[in-house]
Amino acid sequence: MQTTLGLALYEAAGGERAQAHLRAILGADPDYVPARFHLGAILAETGAYAEALPLFEALIAEEPRATYIAAAAYARARLGDAKGAIAALAAIEAQAPRDHPPYVYRAIVLNGLGRQAGALRELRAAVREEKPWLCTVCLDPFLRTLRGVGDYDSLFQIVTVSA
Repeated sequence: MQTTLGLALYEAAGGERAQAHLRAILGADPDYVPARFHLGAILAETGAYAEALPLFEALIAEEPRATYIAAAAYARARLGDAKGAIAALAAIEAQAPRDHPPYVYRAIVLNGLGRQAGALRELRAAVREEKPWLCTVCLDPFLRTLRGVGDYDSLFQIVTVSA
């Protein structure tokens, strides 16, 4: 509940209060994964990529989930490490089940690399195949920079309505 409050603070009031709240949670429990991930996401969205990356890397070290790998790749790409971001994309592809392409994770990495057209193509494919985890796109800090680009807003509406 405390992490959700931090996210609500971010949506309502911006980064400073939300960061302080999530840092307080981590002060009480440094290993609390949701607070660590969401603090990293907020830092990434506010441009503090160098501060966000170690949070994501710590999560990957504990559990190499595609969500964490994509978030770290996004931060790496924004820091100018295209090679590291592409290597992370390959890792995501390698762990994805053959019948479940990682469209949204690809979109996150491609957006981090500045390849907006590719990111939109991946999101379109996810919508076309009706992937259930697409409902998180509307809150995804790694994709918000796509608002107003191409047909992202119409894709966003489809996802928001279907969620």
